[in-house]
Amino acid sequence: MPVGVYIRTPEMKKKRMGNTWGFKKGCIPFNKGLSGSEWGGFEKGYTPWNKDKEIGPHSEEWRKKISESNSGEKHWNWQNGKSFEPYPLGWTKTFKEQIRRRDEYKCQNCGVPETETGRKSDVHHIDYIKENLNPINLISLCKKCHGRTYTNRHHWIKYYQELISRYQAA
Repeated sequence: MPVGVYIRTPEMKKKRMGNTWGFKKGCIPFNKGLSGSEWGGFEKGYTPWNKDKEIGPHSEEWRKKISESNSGEKHWNWQNGKSFEPYPLGWTKTFKEQIRRRDEYKCQNCGVPETETGRKSDVHHIDYIKENLNPINLISLCKKCHGRTYTNRHHWIKYYQELISRYQAA
């Protein structure tokens, strides 16, 4: 028999689950003997107000309208289509692997190694310019820390430039 697999006896179930209704022994439920309307429940044949309506807080039409109002140039973080620009030819898997190796396969912000995250670190452009492939401009970040760099760019540029300059001085 595999480890951790066993047959539960009725005694074991009772001990584990206790009283399945959540009442203490001897307690009488508040609605015992009352009909639905007497305790605030529903009578037989009652139709709820939301029957046949879409389940969820918003309709498909509303979601589409909101999506369109926040997409492309209307989005607060629009960067004039920068994300659609292609990377230069030197941006290869081996090049990114060299940057990760230089950074010892750790996030340079929080120090978490790739082995803990279960995925390769992202290679981040400190100045946010895709064409700048200078190794001094590149840094390894875990997915969580890389996600933080999408906002407040001026802060992160300054922060990582100071980090790299300290790294070079040492």
